[in-house]
Amino acid sequence: MKLSQGNLTILDSCPRLFQYTVLEQLAVPQRGEEWEKMQLGSQFHQLMQQRSQQLPIEAIAATDPDLRRWFEAVEAQSADLFPDAGEAWTDSEHVRTMDWMGHTIVGVYDYVVLRSDSAQILDWKTYPKPVDSRRLQQSWQSKLYPLLLVSSSNYSPATIEMRYWFFQGGDQGHPHMLRFESSAAAIAETAAALTQRLTALNLWRSAYELTGESFPQTETRQTCETCSFAVRCDRGNRSLVESDLMQLETAWDSIEEVELTQFP
Repeated sequence: MKLSQGNLTILDSCPRLFQYTVLEQLAVPQRGEEWEKMQLGSQFHQLMQQRSQQLPIEAIAATDPDLRRWFEAVEAQSADLFPDAGEAWTDSEHVRTMDWMGHTIVGVYDYVVLRSDSAQILDWKTYPKPVDSRRLQQSWQSKLYPLLLVSSSNYSPATIEMRYWFFQGGDQGHPHMLRFESSAAAIAETAAALTQRLTALNLWRSAYELTGESFPQTETRQTCETCSFAVRCDRGNRSLVESDLMQLETAWDSIEEVELTQFP
């Protein structure tokens, strides 16, 4: 099975939700405002992909003042993010994979700056910086991306750094940046956690495929209060009709990481 950090996050949150959205490919409905924010974020990712490939960006940047402002914030750090040829190798929407316990673990990095002695993994966040940065540091994205790079390169853990750029809520329009350095201990901890999660996943999936047994539900009932599948799980107040209308088929990887194609 192909798994992203988003899939692992869902698995941690609620195994039954993983069954619905990943195995059964039921869509998680989005409100109009959420959809618009996702579209704007997708446009910014496309803009940065164009910039990293030295392709025209004006047509994209001109579509929204936020896009223009965020792009200018990145350009202010262009010497570090877009080094001259020979100083570093850079790539946008960079894909890394590894095989683990019968699964293909996939990471799509928004941007990487790979030097001979260090590696920076950048992630563009078009929403405000979280209040609790420790939660972000413990997220599957922060833990998995360095592991993927270590497993597929010669970089040592101590030379890898995650950099999150938050483009909203900064002082005077400047983005916030959070940096998390990796370490051998952190990589080993992530590898152990990944093995533990996939061991459980393999058992649940086997029972699901052989006998139709559903994945377990989360024990944190608060998670169900905002879940679109609460009625299906007998844990909510939505009508069955409303719930069924929400469950449209979609590809599993549209939930989280989608490799962007180049603008014409």
